[in-house]
Amino acid sequence: DIVNSLLNYGYTVLAGEITKFVNGLGLDAYFGFYHKTHSSFQALVYDLIEPFRPLVEFTVLKFCERNSWRYPKKREYAHKIDGTVVMESALITRFLEKLERTFQEERRKQ
Repeated sequence: DIVNSLLNYGYTVLAGEITKFVNGLGLDAYFGFYHKTHSSFQALVYDLIEPFRPLVEFTVLKFCERNSWRYPKKREYAHKIDGTVVMESALITRFLEKLERTFQEERRKQ
């Protein structure tokens, strides 16, 4: 459904942000502590994502509140025959803006 699609999209964006920091610090993203290390999986990135997952989940919750004007409208996404959800670019843009605001608010608290 659309909620799971937004969660997956948000986790992917979060992984990209964390990957930038990991690489910027010169760390090996493929060597993890919690997740199993192997050559095709950036285990360290997924180790570091865990404490930040609630930020993505909170953003999706707020974004999908039914009384919100932001709530994804049926015309903004479609289900393919195989069950995957395809989101319209306007929906993705609104979601990314909300996610960025959540990340920025959390950074200010630090």
